[in-house]
Amino acid sequence: MFGWTGKILRVNLSEEKVFVEDLKPEEHLDVLGGRGLGAKILASEVDPGVEPLGRENKIVLMTGPLTGTGANSGSVCAVVTKSALTKTIVSASSKLYFGAELKAAGYDGLVIEGKAKSPVYLDIRDDQVEILPADFLEGQDTEATTFLIRSGFNDPWVAREVRVLCIGAAGERRLPLACLVTDGILVADSGGIGAVFGSKNLKAIAVRGTKDILFNDGKSFIKSIAEGVKEISTNQTLSSLSSFSSYFVYDNLISKKVIPSLYFSKPYEPSNGLKDISAHWARERGCFACPIACFKLDNEGESFPELDAFIALGPLCGFEDPALIKKAYHRCLLHGIDPVETGAFIASLMRLNEMNVLEQGAFRPVFGEESSYFELIEALGQGKKEIVGLAKDVISLWEGVGYAQNFIGVRGKTIPFNLNYCPVLALNAITHSWPTSSFDIFAYSKKDPKVKDVPAVVKGYQDTKAALESLGVCAFLSLGGNLSTLLFMLKAVTGLEWDEERLLGVGETTLKIEHEFNQKAGGEGDADNLSSKVAISGFEGLLSAYYQLRGWS
Repeated sequence: MFGWTGKILRVNLSEEKVFVEDLKPEEHLDVLGGRGLGAKILASEVDPGVEPLGRENKIVLMTGPLTGTGANSGSVCAVVTKSALTKTIVSASSKLYFGAELKAAGYDGLVIEGKAKSPVYLDIRDDQVEILPADFLEGQDTEATTFLIRSGFNDPWVAREVRVLCIGAAGERRLPLACLVTDGILVADSGGIGAVFGSKNLKAIAVRGTKDILFNDGKSFIKSIAEGVKEISTNQTLSSLSSFSSYFVYDNLISKKVIPSLYFSKPYEPSNGLKDISAHWARERGCFACPIACFKLDNEGESFPELDAFIALGPLCGFEDPALIKKAYHRCLLHGIDPVETGAFIASLMRLNEMNVLEQGAFRPVFGEESSYFELIEALGQGKKEIVGLAKDVISLWEGVGYAQNFIGVRGKTIPFNLNYCPVLALNAITHSWPTSSFDIFAYSKKDPKVKDVPAVVKGYQDTKAALESLGVCAFLSLGGNLSTLLFMLKAVTGLEWDEERLLGVGETTLKIEHEFNQKAGGEGDADNLSSKVAISGFEGLLSAYYQLRGWS
């Protein structure tokens, strides 16, 4: 067997049992692996109507056939579950080294079910898998959790290579804003998943692998790697991504008024430009086998926020100092709270204070006022009753005071962009399984399509992204990578000789599985609370055309 290990690790926390299940990749070529196989397994084993924080919900972590092989940007491990935030199926992208390490331990994926009696963490070292007590990790932030788990290894070299995926105190308290963190980096699109980990009393997963991955044609694979690196280095968009991370579209978004400020009251008009922001970066950090290295770090090695998090924690709350926003972002990651939802929650409180509708004694933050801003981040991160008692997420905050129409988002997830200025982002947000994130703004970085072409552009973007995440490679390659090169890598690794149409078909199938799950869950409907707020001429026609392209009712 080439590319795949042919093994899935099953963990039942309620029964404290661990067993290995054979995987036959040839039976799942419709979804390939990664995000697609994760969605397929969850949809086949979990009733869409279950409570996200109930015992019956499961967590599926799945690598793709190119994850951990050395394929360009082949670092992605999909984390699939029913989200506590959106109440829909969600697939987060765990990058850096976790997915590669899981594959090296001998597993294509990991399925977690049930609920532990007390806090635990999962320790995976090749064939040795243990469910270990995590009482000593209770209340610890994500940085301390990672440090303490690694401290349990006598060999410092082994400890350094142990990869940890964990939650903070917010996840333990099952807050819908809770997310996942690995090696100090946010797991993209993991808002709500941290709460699902917490509901299972699962604090962390630690993995260390030493096994080899078998290749169909190693010489051809090495040749394809060199070709892929050449393509990436000569592609203008990917070079810009490498140099400026998601901020390479910053000036474009500003000029088109897509970035909001003061909780969507007006477009953001910055006094600082991209040069001022990038001055706060000291170095880059890349994921496993990735030549792009788009993560930006400061002098202390702390990660700088992606653009959507920068917007939510910055302009949306009345701030634009990159140093202050970076500090707030770091606090969010330590607590394990989604930075976009955190920023939107605080900005909502600031707006509600202006509206004078908050109850006496409640937090009364002011736009651009620093002390209450950080006080609220700490209160949210620690799940303090005085703040969590107001609401557990942004949409319930607005609903609680009778102004649900003021919430800007889809299915409970905040959208930190002025979508009225961008049909591509608007249509993608409303039709996506989990709405627009930092990945999706890159669709807007390309030449603006004519409005009539928007449905096809959005469908093509979504299919490509889902296909790449099922391969196990970063979706950023959709911005300029050559699919034919990835297909050459797939053939060299697995022996599968596919064309682009078949690969994109994996994306279509994956999106259909997610859509059908969400329909049954009652969480997918495009007459959603955001749809009525999108003031784009003919938008309902674009929505109808998109569904017609998909063949969905």
